[in-house]
Amino acid sequence: MAEAVDAYALSGVEGIRKPDVALFEIAAKRCGVTLAEGGWMIGDNLTADIVGGGAAGFRTT
Repeated sequence: MAEAVDAYALSGVEGIRKPDVALFEIAAKRCGVTLAEGGWMIGDNLTADIVGGGAAGFRTT
């Protein structure tokens, strides 16, 4: 999996839970981008993944 992603942020490690946009900001920063540059959030939880990703400005699936 490490070869398939640029970076990640784990809510348990960061102490921030989705849908808090701060978790998406951490992941974006680790990828060397900002949330304003956009991105994708693919998830299986409507509130945490899809609503959170949408609030961060990402396309969601």
